[in-house]
Amino acid sequence: MKSDKKLYNLQKFLILQTKINPATNNNITDGYAYAWYNDIYPFFDDSVKWHEGFEQCFEIKKERISEVLFFLDENWLKKKYFTFYQLESHYGGRGFRSELISILRYAYLSHKFDDAFWKKIVSDAPIEAHTITYKLEIFLN
Repeated sequence: MKSDKKLYNLQKFLILQTKINPATNNNITDGYAYAWYNDIYPFFDDSVKWHEGFEQCFEIKKERISEVLFFLDENWLKKKYFTFYQLESHYGGRGFRSELISILRYAYLSHKFDDAFWKKIVSDAPIEAHTITYKLEIFLN
């Protein structure tokens, strides 16, 4: 497992270097870069093979992400939207807050759902959850 984690960290470094390089940054989507940077399994990017073989190395696992996203998608299709606090409560409270923020931010940066959905999420949310809908900033200094 230690060698897997070393290879994972090397792959993460290469992907993030590609994203911050102005000559290659368009080769990596914002969502994919965010997922790697935050150790979230890149659920929406299964056609990209760069994370293949590293599934066990991501802190936020594919199963957890799919559980949340399938729940949201099922309700979104019915035009049933949630505030952040409602979602947090649904998933067991504050102990899930940072993970939920990360999953939602990954979905936002991957251009999932619509503006009404995202407005509802942040309409009643802790201050740190408002970053969900911020543009990804890449600092080059």
